[in-house]
Amino acid sequence: MVFLNSNVAILRLCEKSLKVREIISAEHIGIFAADPNSIAKAEGIGSRLSLPVINVRDAKPLILEVSNTHVSLVYTAPKSPGATLVDFVGGKMGYRSKNSGFKDQDIIKACGIKKGMRPTILDATAGLGRDGFILASTGCKVTLVERNPIIALLLEDGIKRASEVTQTADIAANITFHNCNSVKFINAIISMDMPEVIYLDPMYPHRTKSSLVKKEMRALRDVVGDDFDSDDLLTAALQKASKRVVVKRPKGAEYLADKKPSMSFDGKSTRFDVYFVG
Repeated sequence: MVFLNSNVAILRLCEKSLKVREIISAEHIGIFAADPNSIAKAEGIGSRLSLPVINVRDAKPLILEVSNTHVSLVYTAPKSPGATLVDFVGGKMGYRSKNSGFKDQDIIKACGIKKGMRPTILDATAGLGRDGFILASTGCKVTLVERNPIIALLLEDGIKRASEVTQTADIAANITFHNCNSVKFINAIISMDMPEVIYLDPMYPHRTKSSLVKKEMRALRDVVGDDFDSDDLLTAALQKASKRVVVKRPKGAEYLADKKPSMSFDGKSTRFDVYFVG
């Protein structure tokens, strides 16, 4: 572990993470092996998530498709969006990590990262891990917490693959990952292990604009749902961060828990609210 490593209570919390059936019905999702060589891996994932392994790809409207190289979340209906997976090696994330394309982003400024300052960061709402990966690319030690076991599986798979590729291995080495309830995880932090920054990106309020119908966002909303405890998350974070809490919000959205931040960084569509503590 990167930090928080002396708190046995946190490890026990992670061992008691929610089962998938408490979040999305097993009637609607199954595990599918993409090829015969992936059957054992698929069965292991099915056992871990308490989900059935299916033999017909479209037997469920939503599947976790398992291959020897990756795990992806797939809608099986005709004309559905493409597969959702966590990929830090290819695509935009891979290109930007290879070409130092994360510099000068508002998220980096909001978290207080600058020359000579690399705070420890807890991303308590990791999701598909993009923001956490950006933060880790600066050299910060980042702990990611994602409570949904399906999204956690995708994220764990993406981090593993990033650790196996030269261009992203150093970034992946800065990341520690836990599948836990975020509020309980934060509340269990002891004073000697307090992260300097706690970063929160709760699920945005539901909107119908095109930016929210991208395949990744649809998958997140369908599997995770809304974050009804986001106010509690901010309250806990303000008690456990040693320097600041950063909250990502849609531009123009109300402040989380109606609490005015110390300062904000406004982008074209996103705002980062910063709460100084201590």
